[in-house]
Amino acid sequence: MQITATQLKQQTHLLDRAVVEDIQVTKRNRPFVVIVDAKRYEELIANQKAPDGRMTQAEAINEPPLKYQKLDPEKHYYHLEPDAAATEFTNPFADVDDAAAFARELRESAQR
Repeated sequence: MQITATQLKQQTHLLDRAVVEDIQVTKRNRPFVVIVDAKRYEELIANQKAPDGRMTQAEAINEPPLKYQKLDPEKHYYHLEPDAAATEFTNPFADVDDAAAFARELRESAQR
């Protein structure tokens, strides 16, 4: 069965046909995705073994995600102290006396 993505969005009951047959969904007259029954999908994965016993690409995608050891934040925490002498705070608006006039000037210069 072949349907467009728009048809699938508007007629979601068509997904029930995936149990009986594969559904090819197209976008702009190009194949986009194929919807298959879960049992058929498992069969396809089981039949797709590499000849040398290695894991196929499809199997690698379905592998569980990598797990990492959880670290103790107390043991792996340090605080960076900024050098107060090297930090200079400046006010970029020190020369602005009238905020409304400054905003008007910014608007006018932005429109040009």
